[in-house]
Amino acid sequence: MNEENKRVLPLFATPIYEEIFEDNNLALVQQEIKSALELTTFKERDQRLGHLICEDDFNGDWISETKCTKFDWMINDALGRYCQTISIDPEQVNYTRHSWINKFDTGSFAHIHEHGESHISGVYYYQTTGYDGNLFFETPVVQTKQTRVWQIASTRIFRPSCNGGLILFPGWLRHGVTENFKPDTRISISFNINIVGNFKTLSPCERKIST
Repeated sequence: MNEENKRVLPLFATPIYEEIFEDNNLALVQQEIKSALELTTFKERDQRLGHLICEDDFNGDWISETKCTKFDWMINDALGRYCQTISIDPEQVNYTRHSWINKFDTGSFAHIHEHGESHISGVYYYQTTGYDGNLFFETPVVQTKQTRVWQIASTRIFRPSCNGGLILFPGWLRHGVTENFKPDTRISISFNINIVGNFKTLSPCERKIST
């Protein structure tokens, strides 16, 4: 049989977008966040969360409220590319956003959770060594845990963190952050995006796959 007629299809894959800001864009975004941090206060540590978050909790939009305009633009740019991969026309998307900043000191972590009904969630790493806790995702295909043969497919997938790294993912995808065992403080900005109103879906020929 011709080898070209044999293939395994990764059907129902979960789209995860990753980007690392570089050069001048990274410097500008980092400076914006640094200035905003000087005006930010954090709530007392909540054991239900496992780490510190800003006073506005999950209801505000820390990015807009602290006027991180360059950071805002970079997120919108990445969001446009992500929308194309899920067949939504980025030119006709209106959305609301909630964002907050997280601080992971030694011993901090994030429980396994999802972001409720949020359409798209994301995280940006402002300060990390790459060894102070790792984001991980759990498979949304819960049936893989039911049989011994497929349990290997239900293991957690870890994504490395680095300064300037951005990740976008479906809000329904369960995820968490492993404990920070280092004497370093890991700082990240998280956000939830909900698309509002009507939007145009892209045809297969219009759709672009981010690489």
